[in-house]
Amino acid sequence: MRLDQENGTYCIVNDVVLLFSRPNEIRGVDLNQPHYHTIPTISLPHVVNPTELD
Repeated sequence: MRLDQENGTYCIVNDVVLLFSRPNEIRGVDLNQPHYHTIPTISLPHVVNPTELD
């Protein structure tokens, strides 16, 4: 979720996100704000060499 840009008091649900994986981590990125991570990065020791996302 992110704050509304007009008044900053309402939450907006992230409808479109991109999940991608790299060695030892999984990230979720908002397509409207590419530098904003929609989920915390999941990394070692919880992820080791991810190959597919369900």
